[in-house]
Amino acid sequence: VVVFVVAAFMTYRITTAPQVHRFHNPDTIAMHVTMPDGTDVWLGPRTTLSYDDRFRVEGRNVELDGEAYFDVTHDALHPFVVATSAFHVRVLGTVFNVRSYKGEAVGEATLAEGSVALQHVGGRSLVYLHPGQQAVYDSHAEMLEVNEVPVGNLLQIRYGVITLNDAALPEIVRCIEQTYGLGLRFEAQQGSHEHYNFSFQKDAPVEDVVDLLEFVSGCHFEIIQLNP
Repeated sequence: VVVFVVAAFMTYRITTAPQVHRFHNPDTIAMHVTMPDGTDVWLGPRTTLSYDDRFRVEGRNVELDGEAYFDVTHDALHPFVVATSAFHVRVLGTVFNVRSYKGEAVGEATLAEGSVALQHVGGRSLVYLHPGQQAVYDSHAEMLEVNEVPVGNLLQIRYGVITLNDAALPEIVRCIEQTYGLGLRFEAQQGSHEHYNFSFQKDAPVEDVVDLLEFVSGCHFEIIQLNP
């Protein structure tokens, strides 16, 4: 009888385990995903989004590793929660961008429309954002910074364009490396500590992007292909 009960319980657990739906964008251009509730999501490069069959049953909960732009369908009865390794974002219906990769302590949430609540992974509230604000949170140091940003640029993720405003050269280099999954080597020269406004198309050849950066910065870059 005991063996039968245990076997029946294990069978129940297996047959009722929720199915996980996973989307991964290995490309350099944005990948569009439509959620079961009508929410539109644009996944950036090397980004993974997942949810299971409990979506809209126990809340609209998704997990994100990478960067994504969300246009969330309003549903007052089912809050939409984006869980990342750095923080959680909780909304009812709004437009926002989230950037948080596993293995990186610092994550960003930027609000274009509506309002969002940024939460510690344990559930503690960190801050409420208003349109035009970006929160940068270091989960290791538990340091939070909120800045005003030009949210109009966030819309460009839909069209595969990355725009960096008033960015230091190392920040631009890091963005290109993450977008194309490679390394860039350069020697600091006069002007390499300046800040730049720099934009590039995600599906453009990396050689063209690097040539443009060399022209803008006056520095020479060497492309280093990383092992798969």
